[in-house]
Amino acid sequence: MQVATFEACCAQCDRKFVYPDLGDFAYGCFIFTGERGSVFAIFDAIESPIWERIAAVVAEVRPKISEVLQGRLIQNVCTLLADRIDGQSLRKGHVCPHCQSTDWKSWQGARIGTVELPRVSFCQFLQLPGQDQETEIRRLLLAAPSE
Repeated sequence: MQVATFEACCAQCDRKFVYPDLGDFAYGCFIFTGERGSVFAIFDAIESPIWERIAAVVAEVRPKISEVLQGRLIQNVCTLLADRIDGQSLRKGHVCPHCQSTDWKSWQGARIGTVELPRVSFCQFLQLPGQDQETEIRRLLLAAPSE
Protein backbone atom coordinates (compact mmCIF):
# COMPACT_ATOMS: atom_id res chain seq x y z
CA MET A 1 0.00 0.00 0.00
CA GLN A 2 1.32 3.45 -0.92
CA VAL A 3 1.56 5.74 2.11
CA ALA A 4 2.61 9.39 2.37
CA THR A 5 5.87 10.13 4.19
CA PHE A 6 6.63 13.15 6.35
CA GLU A 7 9.58 14.69 8.12
CA ALA A 8 9.92 14.53 11.91
CA CYS A 9 12.57 15.54 14.43
CA CYS A 10 13.52 13.53 17.49
CA ALA A 11 13.49 15.36 20.84
CA GLN A 12 16.15 13.00 22.23
CA CYS A 13 18.87 13.12 19.56
CA ASP A 14 17.64 16.18 17.59
CA ARG A 15 18.01 14.33 14.28
CA LYS A 16 15.48 14.47 11.47
CA PHE A 17 13.95 11.39 9.90
CA VAL A 18 11.16 10.37 7.57
CA TYR A 19 8.14 8.39 8.71
CA PRO A 20 4.96 7.15 6.99
CA ASP A 21 1.54 8.41 8.09
CA LEU A 22 -1.96 7.43 7.03
CA GLY A 23 -3.59 10.73 7.93
CA ASP A 24 -7.15 10.98 9.19
CA PHE A 25 -8.85 9.10 6.37
CA ALA A 26 -7.70 5.54 6.97
CA TYR A 27 -10.40 4.23 9.29
CA GLY A 28 -9.42 0.91 10.83
CA CYS A 29 -5.87 0.99 9.45
CA PHE A 30 -2.76 1.45 11.55
CA ILE A 31 0.95 1.67 10.88
CA PHE A 32 3.07 -0.61 13.02
CA THR A 33 6.74 0.33 13.40
CA GLY A 34 9.76 -1.86 13.99
CA GLU A 35 11.40 -1.56 17.40
CA ARG A 36 14.41 0.17 15.82
CA GLY A 37 12.25 2.53 13.75
CA SER A 38 13.53 1.41 10.37
CA VAL A 39 10.66 -0.83 9.17
CA PHE A 40 6.93 -0.27 8.91
CA ALA A 41 3.84 -2.26 7.98
CA ILE A 42 0.11 -1.60 7.57
CA PHE A 43 -2.44 -3.36 9.74
CA ASP A 44 -6.04 -3.27 8.50
CA ALA A 45 -8.21 -4.16 11.50
CA ILE A 46 -11.38 -4.32 9.42
CA GLU A 47 -10.00 -6.92 7.01
CA SER A 48 -8.03 -8.92 9.55
CA PRO A 49 -9.64 -11.85 11.39
CA ILE A 50 -6.98 -11.36 14.08
CA TRP A 51 -8.70 -8.22 15.41
CA GLU A 52 -12.04 -9.97 15.93
CA ARG A 53 -10.38 -13.00 17.48
CA ILE A 54 -8.56 -10.84 20.03
CA ALA A 55 -11.68 -8.72 20.65
CA ALA A 56 -13.65 -11.84 21.55
CA VAL A 57 -11.06 -12.83 24.14
CA VAL A 58 -10.87 -9.25 25.48
CA ALA A 59 -14.64 -9.34 26.05
CA GLU A 60 -14.11 -12.35 28.33
CA VAL A 61 -10.85 -11.38 30.04
CA ARG A 62 -11.41 -7.62 30.42
CA PRO A 63 -15.19 -7.11 30.09
CA LYS A 64 -15.36 -3.77 31.92
CA ILE A 65 -12.76 -1.67 30.09
CA SER A 66 -13.83 1.27 27.96
CA GLU A 67 -14.02 1.01 24.17
CA VAL A 68 -11.01 3.29 23.81
CA LEU A 69 -8.88 1.17 26.14
CA GLN A 70 -10.19 -1.97 24.47
CA GLY A 71 -9.04 -0.71 21.07
CA ARG A 72 -5.59 0.20 22.40
CA LEU A 73 -5.26 -3.17 24.09
CA ILE A 74 -6.23 -5.04 20.93
CA GLN A 75 -3.73 -3.00 18.87
CA ASN A 76 -0.97 -3.76 21.37
CA VAL A 77 -1.72 -7.49 21.32
CA CYS A 78 -1.75 -7.39 17.51
CA THR A 79 1.76 -5.93 17.52
CA LEU A 80 2.95 -8.67 19.88
CA LEU A 81 1.46 -11.41 17.69
CA ALA A 82 2.67 -9.94 14.39
CA ASP A 83 5.54 -11.51 12.51
CA ARG A 84 8.87 -9.73 12.83
CA ILE A 85 10.11 -7.68 9.90
CA ASP A 86 13.87 -7.72 9.23
CA GLY A 87 14.35 -9.10 12.74
CA GLN A 88 12.38 -6.31 14.40
CA SER A 89 9.32 -6.84 16.57
CA LEU A 90 6.52 -4.40 15.82
CA ARG A 91 4.86 -1.75 17.94
CA LYS A 92 2.20 0.91 17.59
CA GLY A 93 3.58 4.43 17.29
CA HIS A 94 6.67 5.86 15.76
CA VAL A 95 10.28 5.33 16.83
CA CYS A 96 13.31 7.44 15.98
CA PRO A 97 15.49 5.30 13.69
CA HIS A 98 18.63 6.95 15.09
CA CYS A 99 18.22 6.55 18.87
CA GLN A 100 14.94 4.56 19.20
CA SER A 101 13.28 7.30 21.26
CA THR A 102 9.51 7.76 21.02
CA ASP A 103 9.78 11.42 22.10
CA TRP A 104 9.48 13.71 19.11
CA LYS A 105 10.40 17.36 18.96
CA SER A 106 8.25 17.87 15.89
CA TRP A 107 6.10 15.69 13.67
CA GLN A 108 3.80 16.04 10.70
CA GLY A 109 6.44 18.19 9.09
CA ALA A 110 6.83 18.63 5.36
CA ARG A 111 5.51 15.87 3.16
CA ILE A 112 8.50 14.11 1.64
CA GLY A 113 6.91 11.61 -0.75
CA THR A 114 5.42 8.13 -0.57
CA VAL A 115 6.55 4.66 0.35
CA GLU A 116 5.14 1.20 -0.36
CA LEU A 117 4.42 -0.58 2.93
CA PRO A 118 3.76 -4.30 3.35
CA ARG A 119 0.76 -5.62 5.24
CA VAL A 120 1.32 -6.93 8.76
CA SER A 121 1.40 -10.72 8.75
CA PHE A 122 0.65 -13.23 11.49
CA CYS A 123 1.98 -16.43 9.90
CA GLN A 124 3.79 -17.72 12.99
CA PHE A 125 0.78 -17.12 15.24
CA LEU A 126 -1.67 -18.63 12.73
CA GLN A 127 0.42 -21.82 12.55
CA LEU A 128 -0.44 -22.52 16.19
CA PRO A 129 -3.40 -24.84 16.86
CA GLY A 130 -6.61 -22.93 17.67
CA GLN A 131 -6.48 -23.56 21.42
CA ASP A 132 -2.83 -22.47 21.57
CA GLN A 133 -3.76 -19.25 19.74
CA GLU A 134 -6.40 -18.45 22.34
CA THR A 135 -4.02 -19.32 25.18
CA GLU A 136 -1.40 -16.95 23.76
CA ILE A 137 -3.94 -14.13 23.38
CA ARG A 138 -5.10 -14.65 26.98
CA ARG A 139 -1.52 -14.66 28.25
CA LEU A 140 -0.78 -11.35 26.52
CA LEU A 141 -4.03 -9.77 27.71
CA LEU A 142 -3.49 -10.79 31.31
CA ALA A 143 0.08 -9.45 31.24
CA ALA A 144 -0.97 -6.09 29.73
CA PRO A 145 -1.48 -3.06 31.98
CA SER A 146 -5.14 -2.28 32.66
CA GLU A 147 -4.80 1.29 31.39
